[in-house]
Amino acid sequence: MPRSPLAALIACAAVCVPLVACGDDDSSARAATSTDGTTTAAGTAAGSTDGSAAALARSAARASGILGPPTGTVPASRPRAVVLILHGGGWAATTDDTLKAANQGTEGYRSGGFATYAVRMKAGRGAIDSATAAYDAMRRRYGARTPICAIGASTGGHVGLMLAIARPNLACVVSNAGPTDLPAWAQQVPAAEGQIDGYFGGEQRRFSPAERPRDLRARVLLQYASNDRDVPLAQGRAFRDARPRGTQLVVLRPGTAFFAHSEVDARQLAQVYPRQERLLRSVARAAGR
Repeated sequence: MPRSPLAALIACAAVCVPLVACGDDDSSARAATSTDGTTTAAGTAAGSTDGSAAALARSAARASGILGPPTGTVPASRPRAVVLILHGGGWAATTDDTLKAANQGTEGYRSGGFATYAVRMKAGRGAIDSATAAYDAMRRRYGARTPICAIGASTGGHVGLMLAIARPNLACVVSNAGPTDLPAWAQQVPAAEGQIDGYFGGEQRRFSPAERPRDLRARVLLQYASNDRDVPLAQGRAFRDARPRGTQLVVLRPGTAFFAHSEVDARQLAQVYPRQERLLRSVARAAGR
């Protein structure tokens, strides 16, 4: 059955963050971390009754299981770096289910000594404000010398790049299939046009990272599937071409393994997590951690 690009973008990217642990054990995602660093039970708050969303999150974890190590430990109070996890979902406000799904798979980072925080975000451009508030909270908690990075899928990747503009001291951004040029995206994927207009209106260029390459200093890793119909590879190329220095663009070939909105080559998919971890290790070493 043909799929709607916008439907896939909202229903799938909201829960399919490509950072999940091996296996299908839900114990790795029993808790999510809020922007103030406190831990709350995920998926149990009043009003969170959508069992189908939770089932989809579990299914996504199984489908993308090869991307992260199966176990991990929480780092000491002095992490090598802090990683903000930003979920996708068409800039929809965070629910307990999307927060739970975003928090899955972070064990691998913690086992490497990185502190991870899944960010609860408001809808639309408010997601950028939420991510900025999370960055500021982590900066206050861990101090000026601790590197902070952001990893996001789909529109979460867009939020990560906008965070790098809002906070130039952000050390790195990983954007997996994230939009970078909103006016061009509206032309490339007409199904997304109404949502882009609704959230960003006449300020689409202001909220397009590809239009503001000089406003960010973070190291950027972009990963896109060549067959992605929801956020085309052209979005990654637009940012890379505007800001080649400090930007790495990785293109994944078509295949049968799930990544963001597409199915890609399994061998290439297996390199997504290690590539992200290498970037984090490099940033940590540069900071002497």
